[in-house]
Amino acid sequence: MNINIRFANKNDIPVLTYLHIKLLEIEGIKLRDEKNINWAFNEIINSQNTYIFLIEYCENIVGMCTLHTLISSVEGGLVGLIEDVYVDEKYRKKSLGLSLIKEVESFCKTNNYKRLQLLCRNDNIRAIKFYEKLGFIGINRVYFYKTL
Repeated sequence: MNINIRFANKNDIPVLTYLHIKLLEIEGIKLRDEKNINWAFNEIINSQNTYIFLIEYCENIVGMCTLHTLISSVEGGLVGLIEDVYVDEKYRKKSLGLSLIKEVESFCKTNNYKRLQLLCRNDNIRAIKFYEKLGFIGINRVYFYKTL
C-alpha cells in the first residue's frame, strides 16, 4: 500500500475544498460557500498553531484531518482539537483513516500535547465506533454553538 501523510500547502486548497464539501454532505450541512471554505483553509495553512494533515494513497489525496492547538488550564498544557476528518468513500476500508489519526496522535505526542479531543454527531454511529477503536472516550457533555 502506497500511503503518504503530510501537511497541506496552498496548492492543496482545491482538493481540500472538494473533500470538505463531501464531508459537509455527510454532516447534512447545506451551506457550502467555496469562497469561505478556501479562505479558511488558506488561514489554517498560514497559521502557527493549526495544521491540516493530508493522506495520499497511490499519489492521490484521498483524506484530510485538521488539528487546532488549544491551551488547557486543566491539563496545564497544549490540547489538540481534531476536526474535519474525512476519507473519500472510494478509499475507505483500507485503514487510511486509522493511519491519519495515528499520525496526528504521533505529532501531538512529539510536540508535548497533553490531550486530543474531537466532536462527533451522536447519530454518526460509524464514526463513534471508529473513534472508540482508536481509544477516544465519549463523555457526557452537551455541545453548544451560536452563529454570529
